[in-house]
Amino acid sequence: MRSLNEKVAYLKGLADGMELDTSVKQNRLLLEMIDILEDIAYSIEDIQDITDELYDECQMDSDEDCQYQCPNCGELIHIEEKLIENGEQLICPECNEPIKVAIDYDEDPEE
Repeated sequence: MRSLNEKVAYLKGLADGMELDTSVKQNRLLLEMIDILEDIAYSIEDIQDITDELYDECQMDSDEDCQYQCPNCGELIHIEEKLIENGEQLICPECNEPIKVAIDYDEDPEE
């Protein structure tokens, strides 16, 4: 499947190959519309790139784990950061005892 940019480039090539007479109003209109389509296609491509970058960043943020040593059994466990932030009750997978985790922010959490 061709990209939107490729499809617009194809239309532009067809129009160039037809050697449209720009003194005819309909031809000028058609060429202007193709130029506008080209601008829109580039804008959409830019938006898609930005969206992909933001999605990747969100995925990296959501996958962050914290290492924590259980105060009951001493086992080093991995806890999802969002569970800590949500204040959910955490249970050690080794000793099945509840764990209380204190949040220590290096910077202001409201930033």
